[in-house]
This record gives sequence, structure tokens and C-alpha cells, in this order.
Amino acid sequence: MANSTRKQTMQKYSQRRCQQRLTRFEVLGFASDRNVIRQIAQRLARNDGEAARLRAEPRCSLIGEPLEQGGILAALRVSPLVGANLDLTREITSGRKIVPFA
Repeated sequence: MANSTRKQTMQKYSQRRCQQRLTRFEVLGFASDRNVIRQIAQRLARNDGEAARLRAEPRCSLIGEPLEQGGILAALRVSPLVGANLDLTREITSGRKIVPFA
């Protein structure tokens, strides 16, 4: 009975991951790199601006693909402040009085 419950749980977990378009990978590496690889995988799974940067760096250095243009614009488009209707106008002043050193 415990095996069938575990099997159902794993199937549901797998279905959720498929809906999120995530895939499980097995990676061989040194034990000392385990935490680094896990942290990279977690950040890539977030699929935000930092994940895009992490994807672009190895493509450039390992595969030789050039970095994509428009990274700043893409980051601004996924910013949490999109649609926040912030008032970014500044007060116009004549400046400050400059006093020369004596």
C-alpha cells in the first residue's frame, strides 16, 4: 500500500513539473561542486532575468554563441515594477549657487 501511495505522489509531482516545463537532470560531478550545481539549477528554474544571464554566459564561453542584444530591455520588461504607474517626474530647479574657494 505504501508503494502505491508513493507512486501516486511521484506521478503528481512529475505532472506539476511538466506543467511548469521543468525537467529532471542527472549530472555527474565532484562532491565539492554539489551545492554550486544545485544553486545554479534553482536559479535557472526561477526563469527570471538572472536565469537568462546564467544561461547566456556558458553559451558564450563554451559554445561560442554571441551574447544576445537587448538584455537590459528584457530585464526591464520582466521587472516587478511593470505596470506600477510610478510617478518618476522630477522637480525642475535652477540649480545651486556655486561659491568659489578663497
